[in-house]
Amino acid sequence: MHPLHAEVLEITPLRLKQADHTGTGSNTQTVLTLNPQLLSDIQLADSLIDLSVIYQGADVGITEKHLLLPSAQLNSQQKRQLWKLLSEY
Repeated sequence: MHPLHAEVLEITPLRLKQADHTGTGSNTQTVLTLNPQLLSDIQLADSLIDLSVIYQGADVGITEKHLLLPSAQLNSQQKRQLWKLLSEY
């Protein structure tokens, strides 16, 4: 559903999360330490997710209102995925 239609109808559209995957059963997540400039740029994004802590994941995604990145150093494709994802939230 288009976000404008959802707003008019006063409903919350459902979104599938890219980070939905089956894990090994371990609930522990690794917190990433990002370069200060990248962290600052990410925190400027006005989104509904908690951008104060960033966890390591298999790919760029969002789960349980947290940002997941594959590593602290992103290549250009991963950065494009990140900004696209943040622009949707």
